[in-house]
Amino acid sequence: MMVMRRHWLGSLLHPSLLVLVMTAVTGAVVYQARSGPEYVDQSFEHALTSSYLIVFHDIYAVPTDGALALLECTRACIRTSGCASFLMFAAQGRCALTKYNRCDAPAQPLVSMPGAKFYDLLPATQMSELGGRTCLANCRVNHDCSFCGRANCGGESCDMCSIFCWQLDPQITGHTYVYTSPSELRQIQCLGAWELGWRRLSYFFPELSTVSLILQVTILYTDTTLSSTTALFDSVKYTAGLLTVGTLLQGDAGNGWGAPFTNRPISTPDGSVEPFFYASGVTRAGGVLSYQEQLDLNYTTIIKGYYWQSSDPARSESRIHSISLWVTQVPQP
Repeated sequence: MMVMRRHWLGSLLHPSLLVLVMTAVTGAVVYQARSGPEYVDQSFEHALTSSYLIVFHDIYAVPTDGALALLECTRACIRTSGCASFLMFAAQGRCALTKYNRCDAPAQPLVSMPGAKFYDLLPATQMSELGGRTCLANCRVNHDCSFCGRANCGGESCDMCSIFCWQLDPQITGHTYVYTSPSELRQIQCLGAWELGWRRLSYFFPELSTVSLILQVTILYTDTTLSSTTALFDSVKYTAGLLTVGTLLQGDAGNGWGAPFTNRPISTPDGSVEPFFYASGVTRAGGVLSYQEQLDLNYTTIIKGYYWQSSDPARSESRIHSISLWVTQVPQP
């Protein structure tokens, strides 16, 4: 294959760049690299991982933010098998060649990446069908923000984003992604207006500390004949690993952890007890032998559980599978 660059002064000054690639078999194919203001300081999720990144190309042209540098990155992408886009990092003097085609996969989440500028690379015939727009800008003309890579966002630039379950419209049951900042994409779990705040290995997000919340505790037992129980508390706050909970409002789970309390840390009183915000004096999990008792019986796997005081003997003697803390915003007057 013989590759020939052809450019004109007008093309060099224009944000779109044309590169002519000649092949003996297919004839002339014109490619166009196109960017826009919506691609400045923007990238896409996992762009620099093996899922999408093909290779980094060091820019030799000077200056590294000039038209010749753009031409160089475009040419490098065209000559690299599978390359469909690239990110220019002018300050670093390099560009990242990627497999990602935003026109083909518009829902791939956008994330902020300061110092980067993204470029679509497509045959000029396909670019002309976009009406002078990038793949992203064209998507936003025809679809909502979620379809175009900004889940649960709105506004002309898709920068007005919901970050809590109770803000979503419509509300959902299940997992979704939210933008807690332009560069931070986070998965949350919703149950309508309720958001999962804590479950083992899943902790309160910092953003939850910025709003007034009510708390619902949900307790699930390993004995499937026992239904789950819940308890509702009038306030909750989680700061620096410490939990503060207000007064019990209602619920069949009762006040099994002695609320209200202030700044209670997670504790693990025994090797058979799962980490939780236990009151002082808790030494073992419900329905589970202590760690030492299990060792004495030569258990090869330690069975663990939680403690939650209950007035129901059946529940007191049953192993708790999980305790989940769900939160929602205090209703506004």
